[in-house]
Amino acid sequence: SVSNFQVKNFASTAFVSFHGWYDYSFMTGKIDIKKILAFKNSFYFDRKIHRQFDDIKITNLELQKLEKLLTELSANPKIDRIIVSTHFVPHQQFIINTRYEKFARFNAYLGSQHFHETFNKFPKISDVVFGHLHQRRLPLTIDKVLYHAHPLGYPYEWQMINHFLEEYPQYQIAENWHLRKRYNAIRKSSDWLKFRKAHLREELQSALTIFDLDD
Repeated sequence: SVSNFQVKNFASTAFVSFHGWYDYSFMTGKIDIKKILAFKNSFYFDRKIHRQFDDIKITNLELQKLEKLLTELSANPKIDRIIVSTHFVPHQQFIINTRYEKFARFNAYLGSQHFHETFNKFPKISDVVFGHLHQRRLPLTIDKVLYHAHPLGYPYEWQMINHFLEEYPQYQIAENWHLRKRYNAIRKSSDWLKFRKAHLREELQSALTIFDLDD
């Protein structure tokens, strides 16, 4: 894709963006690739994406291109700092922590620990921004790399829904844990539409990652 592995320079800072992919390396215990592929091909969203190679090879190719690009940027004396943006999860610290197999299986498709291992080879990398989790996390430093996960997500995942339900508890449902159902219960109400209009800017701002760059 022409949009993959793009570099934008801001004075002495290079901003690198690439897609990433997954290689099942976040799965714990014994890995059954047949089960992983069967679930993906039957239920997971990516079953509709047809790729030339299997997931592990695609991830390896992404890693090879990434390392080549980062090596070139790191050797450039005009570049003092590298910020990386990717879609998929680059470290196991961010995977789904659950004992329920039906949820834990999604860890197979989150990303790859090998992305962090690659970032760790290049001291000029200060920050990595990623999404895919649909969960906003506090910035976390791992091996001197500061990770940022502030995805906007779907409307039914927005943080303002929690604030709305605190202010208007009459809209809470028995299955309040079910994000889609609780959103469907409020989305057409005049109270929600007014609340959304008043707080949408805050929601969008909380999903931004902002960096101070050199002039």
